[in-house]
Amino acid sequence: MSKSENKRAKSRYNSNNRNKDKRNAETNKKKNQTKKGFWKRHRKLALFLKICVVLAILLAIIGAGAVIAIFSNDNWSMSKEDLTLKSIDTIIYDKDGNEIANVSGEEKRRTVSLSEIPKTVQEAYISIEDERFYQHKGVDIKRTLGATVTYVLNKGNSSYGGSTITQQLIKNLKDDKSDTGLAGIQRKIREMSRAYKVEKILSKDQILELYLNTIFVGSNVYGVELGSRYYFSKSVGELDLAESAFLAGINNSPNSYNPFGETDNSELIKKRTKTVLTKMKELGKITDEEYNAAKAEVEEGLKFAKGDTTTNSSMSYLARAALNQVIQQYAEKNDVSKDIAETMIGGGGYKIYTTQDSNIQSNMEEVYRSGDYIYAGVQKKDGNKINTHTQSAMVIIDHKNGYVVGCMGGLGDDVDSNGQNRATQSVRQPGSSMKPIASIAAAL
Repeated sequence: MSKSENKRAKSRYNSNNRNKDKRNAETNKKKNQTKKGFWKRHRKLALFLKICVVLAILLAIIGAGAVIAIFSNDNWSMSKEDLTLKSIDTIIYDKDGNEIANVSGEEKRRTVSLSEIPKTVQEAYISIEDERFYQHKGVDIKRTLGATVTYVLNKGNSSYGGSTITQQLIKNLKDDKSDTGLAGIQRKIREMSRAYKVEKILSKDQILELYLNTIFVGSNVYGVELGSRYYFSKSVGELDLAESAFLAGINNSPNSYNPFGETDNSELIKKRTKTVLTKMKELGKITDEEYNAAKAEVEEGLKFAKGDTTTNSSMSYLARAALNQVIQQYAEKNDVSKDIAETMIGGGGYKIYTTQDSNIQSNMEEVYRSGDYIYAGVQKKDGNKINTHTQSAMVIIDHKNGYVVGCMGGLGDDVDSNGQNRATQSVRQPGSSMKPIASIAAAL
């Protein structure tokens, strides 16, 4: 090829490239103009998307900050000592150091050790409530994510819970039950934080033992021991597999499965109990033979027998008032519910010293139960009585030091200190009863 031909070919190549670049530039310009034209035509949409992005970033930052703040600064006031169940009797003493009440000895013991709770009861609760209980560190991420997705898809309505047994224990201990809106989210974060901390303090067996002794099981009953007595009139150690599955199954809504109410809940009970048995079989906690036998028992109908769960005792009104005061103080100090405080104090091996003068208290009880001051109740026009008989209450205080040395909260043999204490609970205006002291005595 000659020099001139070479030059012409090179010129054509350069010209073609320039044309190609020009076409590409025009194409890109048109694309950019189209994009700009779109966003220009949809300025509000563009602004909305920008705001959404900014808000998402801000919420992520704030949310992360809130989680970090709650996890690092949340005060968990209970120590391992506070969270450990004991079976040591709490003793109440009078002013002279004499024993006047044995809380755990005189009342029905509510707490039982984990070794006294059948393995079937333990496995039933773990299977239906928290199958990865022995694997997680207080929070089951997989279960939490599943519960969150279900909650969102159902627009806030979901029966699927993400709480582990440790988290449920925290909820029961702290009596923190805010479940809606921002308060519910904050409560859940606090719950997770505390569950993580408790797992560092207690072993899994200690957590399970505390959980099974404090869980609400229906009516006004707490703990599997009293639950077993309430539904089957026997101790938890005597429950069979089907009965264990029932007790664990009602945890999601105890009163909805009450066999002693006016509503017939037999079908609900059967369905829920079989759900627990199926889950236990699925997880390999029971054999096919055990499953089939328990299922047959459920189909036939569990043999419920309502038992007595009252905790009446011969404790004096003053001793009972002192015990209630200690329970209230424990609940406030440790930020727990009164029911939990009662359980902890009852078997905690505490020594409670009162100002009771047992001679004075004994004399008061003798007079109040003698019947000398008991009269028939006031009868209304319709024939009904306002009360069974007259009532009275009295408190005797040592004026030299202000000590309460005697207390009676009810008149007659049909009242006891576990009921209403009219001396401490029935607040009334003193009215004319003050006149002998405030007016007449002063005048004389």
